[in-house]
Parts: sequence; structure tokens; C-alpha cells
Amino acid sequence: MGYENIISQLQRLYFGVEDLSYDNFDHREGASEIISQYNRILTTLYQQHAEVFENLLQIGVNELLDHLALLDNNLNVDNRKEYFDDLKFYLQESILEARSKVKSLGS
Repeated sequence: MGYENIISQLQRLYFGVEDLSYDNFDHREGASEIISQYNRILTTLYQQHAEVFENLLQIGVNELLDHLALLDNNLNVDNRKEYFDDLKFYLQESILEARSKVKSLGS
């Protein structure tokens, strides 16, 4: 998998997150699928460059999953919306960080 291809995949995930809306019925499933795809990409990158992607894979993905659990386990609609917005923000920031690291590897 070339770096340009990985950057393209990360870009698609970023915009996929942008398209997620709490008002859509499938917002939780959409976020879960993006996190799953992101985890697969990070796992591949980690296997090639463990020192560069270790934090994103081991800490970053766990934080995203924790936010997803908060979303699942909270019954208060306002809190759920806030957790969803936080999840989107953290997911996009993590994707941007991964993209930046991949770009630095390719240069």
C-alpha cells in the first residue's frame, strides 16, 4: 500500500466523519465503521513504522472507542449529542494527525 493511497483513504475517512450527523438514524453505525476502517489503516501503518504510529493506534483508537461507549451508554439526549460532537472532533483530529505522519514518511 503506497503512501498516496493511504493519504487518499484517510482523506475519505475524514470527509466521511464530516458527513456524519447526530440527526441521522445511523450516526452511531457510521462512526463505528469509520473507526473500524481507521483502525485497520493504523494497524497496517504500525506494522511498518511502529515508532511513528504507536500512540495513534494504542491510545488514540482506545480514546475513540471510549467516546463511542459514552455515546452508547448515556440516555440523556443532550449528553449523547455532546459526546457525538466530541467523537467527531477527536476522530477528525486523529485522522489529520495520521495523515500528517504518513505525508512526512513519503517526503
